Amino acid sequence: MTILPDDCINIILDYLVQLQHKENFKIIQNDILKIAAIKRFSIANHDPFDMIMDRDEAKLMLSILNKCKCCNEHQLRKPSLNDYDNFFVPEYPTKHICASRKTNCNCSCRHISRHICRLMNDEIVIY
Repeated sequence: MTILPDDCINIILDYLVQLQHKENFKIIQNDILKIAAIKRFSIANHDPFDMIMDRDEAKLMLSILNKCKCCNEHQLRKPSLNDYDNFFVPEYPTKHICASRKTNCNCSCRHISRHICRLMNDEIVIY
């Protein structure tokens, strides 16, 4: 059996660690972007008359939230980028969610995605 010199072994191990770090960072980066989008939306955009983001920023936030795969329930009826581009407006909630339908997932990706579509795509009627 041939033994590699220590320098070669160290180079190979360094490369392996870099690859592992890159894969771990991809996962963390998606989480950071999702958390940032949720916080950005939560801080500034509850009142449609006080909106401080444009359609492009809203689309970017929606694209980040659409990458979230937190649970199966939150994948149902979550607006897609295509929905957003076609001016889809999700239904407004009219009652509280039944306790039997609640999940253990605390992610707000679907809630914020729906709210972005309502905020950006629904007509504002001033009486």
